[in-house]
Amino acid sequence: MTDKQRRIQALIHSIITYLQAHIAATRGVDLTLDKLAAMDMSDERLIDLPPQGTRHDEVLKNAIAGIVAPELQDIAGCLKAAKDDLIWREDKAQFYPPGADLGEGYTKCNLHTLLIGPDACGHHHPDFNLGILCWVHGRCIATTTTTRQSFI
Repeated sequence: MTDKQRRIQALIHSIITYLQAHIAATRGVDLTLDKLAAMDMSDERLIDLPPQGTRHDEVLKNAIAGIVAPELQDIAGCLKAAKDDLIWREDKAQFYPPGADLGEGYTKCNLHTLLIGPDACGHHHPDFNLGILCWVHGRCIATTTTTRQSFI
């Protein structure tokens, strides 16, 4: 396993640890953890794809630096360490109904990276996504799209 893969695996595990600690806080977290537990996320199954940076690197750095909640520090540290290892993409509103008002901040700059999913840089899964979404207002959240709900 490469150093890059170790950092991505650490980021995934930091999100799982957070979810386990907050299982009762948000509806659906238990379902997400069940799905994750059923996956083979061994080191041997890690995907090794080349990273893809972003033209919004400064926004991304600021968003990560803006994660200040004590309970998110492990995720923030892992995200900072893995930032340049991930595949960052911009959303062109493909995840929303046509004509949805997403707001200027979202349409101006948003980034996401899939850690688990069909086009992920961590682990492949055909029908489950786990990733990080960041937007211009400098906020990052971990998302899963089995149910299209955000948990962090």
